[in-house]
Amino acid sequence: MEIRTGIDIVLNSRIESKLSNSRFLETVFHPSELRETDVKKLAGIFAVKESVFKAFNLPPSGWLEIEIVKSRSGRPEVRLSDQIKPGNLLSIDCSISHEGDYTVGSVVALLGIPLH
Repeated sequence: MEIRTGIDIVLNSRIESKLSNSRFLETVFHPSELRETDVKKLAGIFAVKESVFKAFNLPPSGWLEIEIVKSRSGRPEVRLSDQIKPGNLLSIDCSISHEGDYTVGSVVALLGIPLH
């Protein structure tokens, strides 16, 4: 088995400055994610997506291949499209934390034996 991690920190005002840019919003966020109007929550979604790119060593593109949803418990949950989901992915978990002007997102993924 293999463990993959990714972490990202975002200055909340960076996301806030892009909220009027519809091209940015449509490129980065799923419509379901845009139901969130709180800047810190959007910054958290952004940070988790960046963390996924880092955990799987992917270029920061294909933003819509990653969707962050609330689980029944209220925790964020990562959903990956089949296009970027490793075939040997056993589980993926994420966490978001806010402190002042910053938001941090992290991802931990557990991979099984690679499928070749």
